[in-house]
Amino acid sequence: MNGNVDSFEVTNNKVHDNNNIGIVLIGHEGVSPVAALDQARNGVVRNNVVHHNSSINNTSYNEYSADGIYVDGGKEIIIEHNQSYENDLGIEVASEHAGKSASQITVRDNTISNNIMSGIAIGGYDNQQGYAENNTITNNVIYKNDTKD
Repeated sequence: MNGNVDSFEVTNNKVHDNNNIGIVLIGHEGVSPVAALDQARNGVVRNNVVHHNSSINNTSYNEYSADGIYVDGGKEIIIEHNQSYENDLGIEVASEHAGKSASQITVRDNTISNNIMSGIAIGGYDNQQGYAENNTITNNVIYKNDTKD
């Protein structure tokens, strides 16, 4: 989901074996003519099984950077009751655009395991880019992540 996407649901899917991100909710890409509306917002990601998504063999990346579920600059999104396992990263909340944020994201009641890097990552994409603010992470089961040898 990218751009002016409001009041959406991503539910009951099996997302697996992709060579990049499984489920992604994006903002601040400049695809909407109205900047204030240029983000996925007011949505729910629920009851999905997301696994085996990796960018290590993707020639655009060649590194472990694919999330099972990724909010990149989204707003007011609930991520709940999902399973995210054996991805590069389980769930990430960040923003790749300088001065822009991922905000009011709730990550709750998910099971996140056996991901190559982290189970949950939150914050700016890097120190020159965006940031995350006013987010809540609660009541998740997180185990056996950071499995890269």
